[in-house]
Formats: sequence, structure tokens, C-alpha cells
Amino acid sequence: MNWGFIAGLFFGLSLCGFALTKAVIAPLRRRALVDLPNERSSHSVATPRGGGLAVIAVILAGIGICGGSGLLPVALSLKLGGLSFFLAALSWLDDLWDLGPLLRFGSHILAVAAALFSGLVSGPFFGGLVWPQLELVLIGIGWVWFINLFNFMDGIDGIAATETMAIGLGGLGLVVFTGGDPSVATLSLILIAAALGFLPHNWSPAKVFLGDVGSIPLGFLCAWVLLSLAADGQGAGAFILSLVFLSDATLTLFKRLLRREIIWHAHRQHFYQQAVHRGLSHAQVTTAACLANLALIGLALWSTTGHGIWAIGLAFLVIAILFLFDLKYPLTRPSNGTGS
Repeated sequence: MNWGFIAGLFFGLSLCGFALTKAVIAPLRRRALVDLPNERSSHSVATPRGGGLAVIAVILAGIGICGGSGLLPVALSLKLGGLSFFLAALSWLDDLWDLGPLLRFGSHILAVAAALFSGLVSGPFFGGLVWPQLELVLIGIGWVWFINLFNFMDGIDGIAATETMAIGLGGLGLVVFTGGDPSVATLSLILIAAALGFLPHNWSPAKVFLGDVGSIPLGFLCAWVLLSLAADGQGAGAFILSLVFLSDATLTLFKRLLRREIIWHAHRQHFYQQAVHRGLSHAQVTTAACLANLALIGLALWSTTGHGIWAIGLAFLVIAILFLFDLKYPLTRPSNGTGS
């Protein structure tokens, strides 16, 4: 394996991501494609959205280069690239004109169905304990949910970019530790590079937000990394790596369902949103999530040594500590910072 080429590609993609993100900010402002602060948002300054155009461009370029150079199988690169482009294109239209939840959600289901029926991932995911047909349905539901929760969790500066980097770094580490699928390591590096290039412009105070055009395909690709790890026998590690976003979004969903709220309407009930509302800055909340992710990466790697149950238990403890930090201040404190 040509490590010099891989290193050059990684830094090249990161620099391109940085430059492209900077280049799209002014056109987004000119088109008035901005998120305006409101009572349900976590930011206080009108900020352009659509920076994901640069992120997805870098990811598609990386997938294409890796497919052409043999670092990714050609068929895999075409499937990943094609479905990511489809989701990015529909999400960009949604950023522009608000296509509505049915069309938006339908495109996610269509992309996941195409991914599963084309063999983009293949099980067994549950150790053969579930009928293959039922397993396919459960994985499809989980994949669609992860795409949407990734979008829901993209609500403050830097959090989606750093989560992408954490899943990429964890996926890369698990492949190296276990001698797993090199394709998972390759896509993980591409995701890290793209997010790293975007992050300086999205760190608090953010100059640009991802928008759906970035968060939706990122959720799709991060889920592919996690599902591929699970299919390769690293289900505990994959589950641990997902927990910062998965636990917050899922607990919030159930809380809203119990209150009989319309779940696709905007709100500020996520733990990370409550943390900002209670007085923590966006940088503080995102940094706390990053520290939790570093702990989770370590636990995911430890799970490969036969201590999967213990690693998952400690991972839940990490998440509990993160949520306690998010809720550390009373609601009487004013919110601060800017964010998406």
C-alpha cells in the first residue's frame, strides 16, 4: 500500500475542503441562503447554510480518486458516490425550497433501500439470531433513523463535523486493530479529511453551516461505516462509536412522542441544545462531546479484546456524564454563543 499517496490524498482533500468551504460562503450570502435566529434555534446571528456543498464535493472527489486508484473497489465507489450524490442533490433542493417531510423522508428510504438491495452492506448483523428478511428491515429502519438523527443533531457550531471525524477515527482504528475491511478505513479517512477542512469555518462562532446538503449524506456515509464494522463482527465497537448522537436523538425522540408532539417540527429539546440554553457556549458543548467521543473510541477499541459488554456499559456511563454536564446549569441562566 502506497502510504505516501494516502497521506498526500488526505492532506489534499483537507486543504480542498478548507478552500472550497471558504469559497462558498460569499455566494450563499448573496443568495440569502441563511439561517435566521428564532426562538427555537441555538444561534443568534444570521449565518449562511449550505457549506455541505464543499464537504460533499470533497467526499465525492475522494471516493472517485480512491475508486480509480484501487483503494476502493470500483463497484463500491460507484454505489457510495452515486447514492451520496442523490441524497446531497435532494437535500440541496430542500435547503433551497423546503421540499416537505414526505419527499425528504422518502428520498432517505429510497437511498437506503437501494443501498441494501445492491449489497452495499451485508450481514449477518445480529449473529444469525434474526431471520435475514427481518434483519434487512431492522437495518433499513436503523439506517434511515441515523440519517435523520445526524441531521437533527447538527444544531450547534462544530458538532456534526467533529462527530464525523470521531466516527471516522474510530472506524479507522477498529479496522487497524482487527485487520478488517480496508474499504472502511479508506472511506473513514475521506470523511475525516472532508470534516477537518470544513471545521475551521464551522467552529464557534460559525461562519457557515452544513445545511441538509451536508448533514444528510454525512449521516448516510457514517452509518455505512458503522454497519460495515458491525457486519465484520465489530458490532459492539460500532454501537459505542454511535452513542453521542444516537443516545441524544433517540431519547429526545421518545420524550417528544410521549408528549404527543409533531416530531419533525423544529425544537430545542436535545441535550446539547438544552446545554446552550442553560448557559454553556457552543464551543464548550462541542468540546464536551469531543471528549466523550475520545473516550468512546478508546472503549470501542477495547471491545475488540473480548470485553464488549463491559465496554458498552462504560460507554453508557460516559454518555450519562456528558448529559449531566449538558444539564449542569439551571434554566435561569441565559443562553450564549452562535450556532446552527
